[in-house]
Amino acid sequence: MKSTAGEVRLPAVAIGVPTYRRPEVLPRLVRELGEQADDLLGRDGRPAVARSVRIVLADNDPERSAEPTVAELARSCAEGGPEVRYVSEPVPGIAAVRNRLLEDTADADVLLSIDDDERPRPGWARHLLETWNRTGAAFVAGRVVPEYTGEVDPWLLAGRFFVRRQLPTGTAVPFAAGGNMLLDLAQVRAAGVRYRDDFGLSGGEDTVFTKELHAAGRSLVWCNESEAVDVVPAERQTRRWVLVRALSHGNSTVLSDTVLAPSRRRRAVRAKAAVAGLARLGGGAGRALGGFAGRAPVHQARGLRTACRGAGMLLGAAGWSYEEYGRDGRLARFRPGA
Repeated sequence: MKSTAGEVRLPAVAIGVPTYRRPEVLPRLVRELGEQADDLLGRDGRPAVARSVRIVLADNDPERSAEPTVAELARSCAEGGPEVRYVSEPVPGIAAVRNRLLEDTADADVLLSIDDDERPRPGWARHLLETWNRTGAAFVAGRVVPEYTGEVDPWLLAGRFFVRRQLPTGTAVPFAAGGNMLLDLAQVRAAGVRYRDDFGLSGGEDTVFTKELHAAGRSLVWCNESEAVDVVPAERQTRRWVLVRALSHGNSTVLSDTVLAPSRRRRAVRAKAAVAGLARLGGGAGRALGGFAGRAPVHQARGLRTACRGAGMLLGAAGWSYEEYGRDGRLARFRPGA
């Protein structure tokens, strides 16, 4: 299938969902994705933007905990709904399950992906496809907005820990996250890019993937109208969780910059990251201390967030990886290519 901008295409669409031990959220998500499929196929009276749609749920639990739920969903969708398929990926880590989706949807033209703790807003899939059609991009990134469960600590809101970026639709981006996206599979294959297994437990695999796609000369663009809701459970609405996440993000950023640099420059990349990490750690700690002295939650939260990100950067510069997606979460020596 051609990928030139301006050509109106009716692609075969796969919607992929990586999942891990959340079978209780899948019935609602699949129902909402079925509504997205109806929209793409023009069953609501709007022009069709796809010729076929199927839903693929990739289970990263070696015990296959999602399989019975998906089997029941597949049976219920068989009468007039989109095909629902279950695949198992027992190798731990987000990179392995994302690669499993790439493999299982190779016969589709485009892969739309949404995480199992997200929910698509009306028009989510259509907006991604329309932006792809207009731009011919290899990757279209959508917007993610938080939805909190229960009462939220004002300190977390002050720190804007769950707020993500917004950009005008069509804006070119050099990298993007993988929770809400469209991939042109022909362009991905031509670029020879896959998710790197060495980032499977630390996260950052989507950053490396999209940076490599961009470096291969492929276009990445933003779609602000394609909105997915990130449902934030109570266990993530804690100060400890958000600060560990800040450390993890700082850590994976440095590791991704390191592996993408030519080997002769990696020492310089790590040294630069160490300097930047120290600056963030010191500056963030100073802002946080001032916030506690002045009883200013904004400065407390944002200062600690900056300091933790700096600490993660220092760990990355020293060659350590925080395995956020490991089964027990731990620090480990980072081994590129492992």
